[in-house]
Amino acid sequence: YQVQPGDWLFKISRNLYGTGHYYPKIWALNPFITNPHEIEPGMVLVFDSGLEGPPSLSLQGESGVLDSSWEEKSSN
Repeated sequence: YQVQPGDWLFKISRNLYGTGHYYPKIWALNPFITNPHEIEPGMVLVFDSGLEGPPSLSLQGESGVLDSSWEEKSSN
């Protein structure tokens, strides 16, 4: 993605994923960004092509893996 005038990471995240709250994921994938509030038009951002849909979160618990919907899944 090439940053356009008026873009900021929250706005880019909202446009791509439907919520701006994934902007830390975009920041983490682009280590050349030292301040997420200071991106410049023309910068080229890298995105994880991974699975379809927005970035996801998985937490390992004592009895299995908890996904982003917090439903417990067996790790066996």
